[in-house]
Amino acid sequence: MKKILILLAIMLNVVLLAQNTDNEVPTSKFKNIAVFKDKNFELIKAKKLESGDFLIHGIAKGRDKFVGIDILVTSDLKYISVGRTIDAKSNRQIQLKLNNDDLEKIKKFKNKYKLSSFNEIAKKAIVTYGTGEKKYLLFTDPDCPFCKRFEKKIIKNGLKNDVTLYIFPMHLNLRGHNLKSVEYLISLPENKRREAMEKLMTGDKTEYLAFKSTKHSKQIVKKWVKYVDTISRSLKVRGTPTVIDEYGVHIKNFSDLFKSKVK
Repeated sequence: MKKILILLAIMLNVVLLAQNTDNEVPTSKFKNIAVFKDKNFELIKAKKLESGDFLIHGIAKGRDKFVGIDILVTSDLKYISVGRTIDAKSNRQIQLKLNNDDLEKIKKFKNKYKLSSFNEIAKKAIVTYGTGEKKYLLFTDPDCPFCKRFEKKIIKNGLKNDVTLYIFPMHLNLRGHNLKSVEYLISLPENKRREAMEKLMTGDKTEYLAFKSTKHSKQIVKKWVKYVDTISRSLKVRGTPTVIDEYGVHIKNFSDLFKSKVK
């Protein structure tokens, strides 16, 4: 995997080749190349170019995302180059067209990394935003300024139709962060939590300030904090907001979740 990632660092490497007529070849032809044996990498498609060399598309599981990789392998199978392959005559990039079978291979590869506990964790979310097929866990602190900004973007831009966010409020033990915020939210009936979350995160604290802790609410929040602490540690949550997909990948580009462009 390290070799693959090192090669990714030079992805802009350009290999000039003459225009070719390419023919698909089985990926098993390359199974003995050491760099392709990594368990976090899989060859998806390969074609032989007119030059005798091979153009390959693969997928790798990096630390925080899946990466599609284009690879050129020399005809003698001794050398590989990762990055764009350019037609010397047309000056255009040569790419493999992926069909439904190829996309199914990619899906199968990704499913190997699917969190077995994801659905069980998702069921415990205090509130859910959206109903899309792309599912994410959101760890957020009601008193975190970055989380408040994230919530405002959800309200302003809207989530894409294919997105579902399972919300887990957590308490960061920092100055100015009040456990009562979490206690307030999880003490509410499920059908009132989203509205309360939006109000609290956007500065409307009228109802929150009127909330009175009870022995029962304190017991609930104590159990909740313990649970969220356990799952956040297992998922390597280091701060908030943190968005994690079904494969345990920490999403860096939040804008991919929203309908309209995030400003």
